[in-house]
Amino acid sequence: MADKIPVQDALTELLKENKNLLKNGQALTDALFERADMSFVDRKIYEKAFVDANIGEIFLIETIETANEQAFSKLNRIMQEGRALDVLETLTNALNSLKKVEPPPPPPPPPPPPPPKKTADDYYNDGVKAMGEEKFSEAMAAFNKAIEMSLTHEKAYGMRGTLHNKNGEFDEAISDFSKVISYNSNNSSAYRNRGMCYYALKNYKAALTDFEKALELNPDDKELAETKQKVLDIIDKPETPKTPEKTETQQTSSAEDTSKQPDDTSDEIKKINEETADVRKKVIWSIVAVVTIIILIFYVTDVRNREKATVYYNQGIAYSQNKQYDKALREFNETIRIYPKYAEAYYNRGLIYFNDNKLDNALSDFSKAIEYKSDYADAYYQRGLIYCGNKKFDDALSDFDKAIANKRDFAEAYYQRGVIYLDKDRKILAESDFDEVIKLKPEFTDAYYNRGKLYYKDKKYDKALADFDKVIKLNPKYAEAYAFRGRVFYEQKRYHEALVDYDKARGLDSNLNLKSDYAKAYYARGIAYKENKDFDKAIFDLSRAIENDDQNSDAYYNRGLIYYEQKNYNYSALDDFTRALELRPLHYDGYIKRAKVYNKLKRYDKAIDDCAYAINLDSSKTDGYFYRGFNFIDKGAYDLAINDYNEVLKIDPNNAAAYNNRGIAYDRIGDYNQSLADHQKAVELNPNSELYKKNLQITKNRLGL
Repeated sequence: MADKIPVQDALTELLKENKNLLKNGQALTDALFERADMSFVDRKIYEKAFVDANIGEIFLIETIETANEQAFSKLNRIMQEGRALDVLETLTNALNSLKKVEPPPPPPPPPPPPPPKKTADDYYNDGVKAMGEEKFSEAMAAFNKAIEMSLTHEKAYGMRGTLHNKNGEFDEAISDFSKVISYNSNNSSAYRNRGMCYYALKNYKAALTDFEKALELNPDDKELAETKQKVLDIIDKPETPKTPEKTETQQTSSAEDTSKQPDDTSDEIKKINEETADVRKKVIWSIVAVVTIIILIFYVTDVRNREKATVYYNQGIAYSQNKQYDKALREFNETIRIYPKYAEAYYNRGLIYFNDNKLDNALSDFSKAIEYKSDYADAYYQRGLIYCGNKKFDDALSDFDKAIANKRDFAEAYYQRGVIYLDKDRKILAESDFDEVIKLKPEFTDAYYNRGKLYYKDKKYDKALADFDKVIKLNPKYAEAYAFRGRVFYEQKRYHEALVDYDKARGLDSNLNLKSDYAKAYYARGIAYKENKDFDKAIFDLSRAIENDDQNSDAYYNRGLIYYEQKNYNYSALDDFTRALELRPLHYDGYIKRAKVYNKLKRYDKAIDDCAYAINLDSSKTDGYFYRGFNFIDKGAYDLAINDYNEVLKIDPNNAAAYNNRGIAYDRIGDYNQSLADHQKAVELNPNSELYKKNLQITKNRLGL
């Protein structure tokens, strides 16, 4: 055979001889391997390019420049970027040599990946570092960013509050320390720091309350105990009333003025003063009478207007109850026209707007109802629902708080507040609200459902299961409850029950997207069946997992293992390992398993290629060398097999199977002494193997021993 030449030259020669080879990727690869100086790994790379990606066809149809872009995009998905560029450069150089033009440069490498995004904790740590370096503006910006990314970042609020306190921004500091306390009511430092801010603002009672709580949590804080005593002294110290005192000059002057009045006019002056006083009293009483009459007139008018308006209001309620909403709206409009402060009329008109999805009108009416009746719990609740719909969750929380404050048994308000807390991941507060709902209304299904979701997120699966059971008992058609109960069963490794619940959920609501849930449950149950050697059931479940998620490489891989065990090599096992490797091209074990299938099919070159690719992925493992050596023996390449088993024994000197197989290779080339040594070592390492003993005896017989 002639000496092999570089890949670039070989490809150029082949295309000069027959450019139509580009139409047959396998023929081009085989011819290139015969003529070019290339390894098995290189052959695998070019086979992927010309057979799997079929890039030769692209270059026959498109110009080289256009084809380059298309081919690079396609190759980059199925192999390492650097190797994709190698193949393209070689091919384009060969084609350009036919045209006698300079080859175009390879496609530019993709831009480097963007740096990972910083988390809230990263910004918090930046802020702490900046504070340590006395870069307070930078610290403030970092804490602001941490809180912007995580609204429940307790430490960031605490440090920002400390900065506000240092800057004399006591109100802002109090707000931040209050946030810390809302997340952790046992944080003594937060109470201490907030108390100091109140102290600075001379709000001594609030400061005293916080100091007492801080000392309750941390009684060893002696400095704070002293500050608390100072506050107590300030609060207990009585204020001295300030009364104006006449000066000596004023007293003397008054005496002098009195002494200057002539005695003969005193009676006349006294009489004038009495008459003036009488007139003054009459005027005052007249004013009081007029004001009283005016007030009475307004009061009577107001009462009469409300009584008149109530007639229309009651008629509006009657129409609403009969679902005659247009008529009800007309009556409520008239109620408000007659008596513009009729809170209940605004509220009920707002309900009609709300149900008609005229949310701006409804919001205005609920706000008016609250303006005229500040303890109107139902109006706060309805307005809170609108804020929720507008994603103004802080405003909604405020309204639900006020609804509950004015109506302590308002189960629906507790529920809505709990849902917001759950969305904000404030689990303790959410759980407390759902508990209260269930205590007030034991058949409130949505409360059990959302509390179950909370327990599920918190990995409290037994509690979650109890809540979803309760939901289904109260409402057997609650599709989402079946879906979530199925997820709980999955986490508890009760896969059959999970799948039953998914079927039930999908039967109740076909729009539920449960494909991922089905895929995970079928896969997990399939693996359990596989481990129990129940292969038919395992294949069924893994196939269903693939139907629901055809990107699950592990499902293909494990189904391929079962087909291999069943000796179903040619299509099932081979196809599954191939698909698994397409989805996960760097899977070492996938190449080893497919190599074993190729060996069973006597496609030794393919098996050797897969082993070579596995070695290229991780040369520290033995399987790649071991099974390549195995295939070299079957192919008759005994020297190459010996080389591979040498590599295995470098990595694992006590590998009895490697000694046995190397002994076979030595036997095949007639080196019986070395074969004898290897078989003796194999038996020494594994004296229970009948196969090793048999091979040792064969070699002894050859040597006449």
